Amino acid sequence: MRKKFIICFLIIFAFIFTFRLYAAEQGEKGEEEVIYSPKAVDAQKFTLQKTPVNKLVRGFVNMTLCWAELFAQPIKVSKERNPGVGLTLGLVEGVFLSALRAATGLFDTVTCLIPPYDRPLMKPEYAFESPEKA
Repeated sequence: MRKKFIICFLIIFAFIFTFRLYAAEQGEKGEEEVIYSPKAVDAQKFTLQKTPVNKLVRGFVNMTLCWAELFAQPIKVSKERNPGVGLTLGLVEGVFLSALRAATGLFDTVTCLIPPYDRPLMKPEYAFESPEKA
């Protein structure tokens, strides 16, 4: 039993030692091995903007944050007109746009596999984005 243990230890030690020597030799050369593949994706150019993931995330975010329109619209209308109109008309717009955003979010989530992926149904794309961005 002791012989087997010593032999296994020596084999493992020899393997680790030769691997470390090989790694040190490669480090001295300063060469990096680069593997090229025809299926490789350039991470710099890859975006989720034109994928089903974008549409799915947009739908999920719009469904869960549709209530933000209840606060965003009165503020927006108050800035455009006056605070009185913002509290009345803005609140009505907020309720309507909140329901509309929830419906478009549900639609985007259900149809996430059907193109187009980069064209939102509502502008701005999300409730918490400023309208100037749209």
